[in-house]
This record gives sequence, structure tokens and C-alpha cells, in this order.
Amino acid sequence: MGEAQQAAGQAPVTTEVTGRRFRLASPATALVLGGLVLVLMGADVPLARLAHQSLNSSGGSIPVWFSAAFGAVGFVVAWRKPRNPLGWILLGVAAFGVLSEDASFYAVADYRLGHGGLPLGWVALLAQPGWAPGIVLVGMTVLLFPDGRPPSPRWRWVLWAYLAVAMLWIAGAAGRRPLRPEVSQACRSMAEGDERGAPHLQERPGGV
Repeated sequence: MGEAQQAAGQAPVTTEVTGRRFRLASPATALVLGGLVLVLMGADVPLARLAHQSLNSSGGSIPVWFSAAFGAVGFVVAWRKPRNPLGWILLGVAAFGVLSEDASFYAVADYRLGHGGLPLGWVALLAQPGWAPGIVLVGMTVLLFPDGRPPSPRWRWVLWAYLAVAMLWIAGAAGRRPLRPEVSQACRSMAEGDERGAPHLQERPGGV
């Protein structure tokens, strides 16, 4: 009798938590995230001009066209089937990819062209390795296709192993290769500046 009452008391709590989760995964949330990705993609154009770069020069980031394709598919899936995690994962791929691209352009503009004079350049350096979690999410779409769940209980171990290795790889990618080559060169040049702190920067002929 006591166990039945306890189970009855826990049921509304579980239902409430589940309801909140599904309310968060809604078409409205998909619209917000899709709009955010569009804004970040739109920022690519002025940031590329600021960095004297081409939109096709992805460097160490995911190309914007790649992110756009994943964002479009992810938005459609998240809008029509918000309970399917694949839509949100694909939107995450797009968000990480385009954020990394924006950060790459801004970092080049700040540290290679602006000599570190632009505001919040360090934020761009932190955000630039966002391509790494984006690639990890691409792998998750393969493991969770098509309904957002592992094909069988045994695949859960594969998923957890993949995530563990992926976290280590992301940490290594962020620590060893956080920047596109021209930004790394600019940062090294600034660190090796003369006694007055003037960085020794050299422009590549013809731009990038």
C-alpha cells in the first residue's frame, strides 16, 4: 500500500519533467535556433570582408556551405519532429560550424590585420575550435540515424565509447590546432615582437 502511494506520488513529478523536456524541444525552439544560425551565417559576409578573406576560404573551420546544408535539414526535422534528437544534433552541427567560421574571420582581422586592436579577440580564439564538436555531432547522426536512438541496447556502449573518445579528441584539437594557419602565424609574430612590443607581421602577396 505504501509503495503504491509512493509510486503515485512520483508519477506526477516524472510526467512534469518529461513535459518540460518536450516543451523545450518544440517548433518554437527550432525557430529560435534556426534564426540564430541564420544570423551567424549572415555575419560571415562582413567578417570575411573585414579579414580580407573569401567565404570559400574555410581554413581550419567548417565551410559555411556545409553548415548551411546541415542547418536546413536540421531545422526541418526539428520543426516537424521536435522529439527526434537528430534535428537538434544537425542544428548543433550548423551552429558550431558557422560560429567557428565567424571566429576564424574575426581572429584573422584582429591578430593578423588589426595587430590585436579589435575588441574581444580572445573570444574569437576560444570559439574558433568549434569545428571539432561540430564534426563529433556529425558522427552522432550516423550512430543515431534515423530515429535519434541507438539501433539496439548494445549500441549504447558504442555510443558512450564514441563520446569518450570524441571528448579527448576535442580537447586535443582545441589545444594543438585551435587556429587557422595565418592566425597562428600572426600570434607567434606578436609574441616574438621587438622590445617595444611591435609585432612582426607579414602580409601574403595578393591576400588570401
